Amino acid sequence: MKRIYVVGTADTKGEELAFLADAITAAGAIVCRVDVGTRDATIPVDIGA
Repeated sequence: MKRIYVVGTADTKGEELAFLADAITAAGAIVCRVDVGTRDATIPVDIGA
């Protein structure tokens, strides 16, 4: 199965990234959350900035 990368600024848009990642996971795909923000992430991420 292919992996979908959800990339965004988890310091300011954490809730939005989490919503998108959860929706993709619910559809049956594998998600990797990638933070590109400059501050601490507000949600758990797989790859930090």
